[in-house]
Amino acid sequence: MHSIHNFLVWSDRSSLRTSAPREGGWTVFGEPMHASPKELVERLYTWSMDDFLASEARTSVGNYVLISTDGDVLRVVTSPSYSGGYLYHGDGLISAGTDLAKVLSRLPSEPQMDPCGLSFYLDYAPRSNFNQLPLTTMFKDVQRVPPGSFIVADSSRVHTFRSFLNDARERPASFNQAMDETMQSVAGFFERNPDQKAAVMFSGGVDSLAIYLGLREKLGKEGTKLYTMMHSSSNGPDRALPVAASLEESVTLVDNTIYEKNDALQKILSLMDSDITSFSAPHLSFLGMKLDNTIVFSGQNFDALANIHMEILQETQEVGYYSAAAKRIAHTDNREQRQQRAFMKNLSLTDAYIGDPYFQKLTVEYFTGLTSNALPDPKPGQDGILRGLLSSQFPNILSKTKHPFNQVQYLDEEISLFRKYIGQVDGRAEVDLMRHLTYSHFSNKRITSVELGSNVRSILLAMSGPVTSYFLGRPRGLAEASQPKREIYAYTKRQCGLPYRQMIKTAPTQNETSAAGPNADDRVISMLESIKGSLDPDNSPILRGLNDPKAHAFVSRVYKKLFDAVQTSTASSFQKQLAIKIYNLEAVLASAKKMQDLYSRS
Repeated sequence: MHSIHNFLVWSDRSSLRTSAPREGGWTVFGEPMHASPKELVERLYTWSMDDFLASEARTSVGNYVLISTDGDVLRVVTSPSYSGGYLYHGDGLISAGTDLAKVLSRLPSEPQMDPCGLSFYLDYAPRSNFNQLPLTTMFKDVQRVPPGSFIVADSSRVHTFRSFLNDARERPASFNQAMDETMQSVAGFFERNPDQKAAVMFSGGVDSLAIYLGLREKLGKEGTKLYTMMHSSSNGPDRALPVAASLEESVTLVDNTIYEKNDALQKILSLMDSDITSFSAPHLSFLGMKLDNTIVFSGQNFDALANIHMEILQETQEVGYYSAAAKRIAHTDNREQRQQRAFMKNLSLTDAYIGDPYFQKLTVEYFTGLTSNALPDPKPGQDGILRGLLSSQFPNILSKTKHPFNQVQYLDEEISLFRKYIGQVDGRAEVDLMRHLTYSHFSNKRITSVELGSNVRSILLAMSGPVTSYFLGRPRGLAEASQPKREIYAYTKRQCGLPYRQMIKTAPTQNETSAAGPNADDRVISMLESIKGSLDPDNSPILRGLNDPKAHAFVSRVYKKLFDAVQTSTASSFQKQLAIKIYNLEAVLASAKKMQDLYSRS
């Protein structure tokens, strides 16, 4: 098996070259779970490409890439669960792969920075890892390769670069069917690979519960181990222990003390040499454990696919916002108000909202008046919805920016790239795909890009073909604003016979025996102490590769200001996060330069 991280293909003026020998014309990087690699290659030879892509959109499970170099023609298919990669095309050359540093190392010269992409990243990324552009990166002529992509290129240019996520020819009839199909594929994978073990990153929320119950049905009660990260009250033992007790299961508690161990910190720093890394994400705590041959399943992204804005969803469990049952649950005015906010946020993703520009104008002016950090998009309608999703993750709402570029103009340029990539779809599907290629993709990338031990890797089953083809482009009525996850709650009740609201009230049968370790702020401080000696705005490869005068002045000013703040221990929380992000970019560039020099000599 070729690791997903070994996927790399590039041209050298005369021909295409790959990082692995071809196997029957096609090479499989990563792990398909719904079929063996051999079966997938056989389908590629016996089916038309349209039929193959439609099948992948509907049935694929697993993080993998398929590539073929037939003469001077390159074809790439990335699975719907692919962790994501990069594609460079410029100067009559191409380079594509999973790891950013490897792709940059095959460029003909030192990588240049993209002025708008870099400025957007530095303005937004420290606030949220999910606020990144879906296709444009921080590097000139380097685009992201999202999950569910089909690429056709030769040694000098890209002929086709499109999404096939919307190609599925039929949708699963229900969420239950989507989950059953997904779990059947997972069970088949473990039958073919008996040396592999299954684990669940178990928060106790309904999403990780659904994953566990689906696995338990197929693999048996002894076939899956539960791990609970001591991450936060909403995603840790407070929920996991009572829910596990209701199932008569035990969990292994994983603390954050990895950030107190120098060797573990060095592992995280080494990840930053390869790609953009979310340095304090809870799954990184696995790096401090001695696991092997394990697939860690996560319930992440079911929220985003169900079109939810993540406001305390466990507050009402499966009862609806604005219902009598919800009012009984909300014991304080604050909780009742939070339910109302959640309903209004979810409302902005319904078909009724998407199809009513006048209502968009009314509500966006109200919501932006509640905060000093937001602006109403200048024009209601589909473009305004997409600009808002890019800028703030909320339709029609723009975040205030500090960089020198016209925000509406560069967001429109990104939307043009996005539409060219996804092809002709209706407004509902556009909104779903925009959220999927931003929030869902970046969440998937930060979790599934990391090797957590010896042959230990994560997968998000929400990104599987059956689940994504069920949710993407599906009509969303007003009931979805009140009960957006009712099908997921119903699935867990069907699997175990208990409603979630009863499970969450069960008395835990095990205690929290491990110290949580450093909190989020402490983790940032630990990381900053490890990297601050490497920061140097006067000799930064980022600034050296930035030729746009406005962007250079902006980035230089930001970098020098935060450098001074870090050195004098006066950095704000935002500046601390930003300093680590800048270090990460510079580490990728330094790693790419080393590989480039080595490749040139060889």
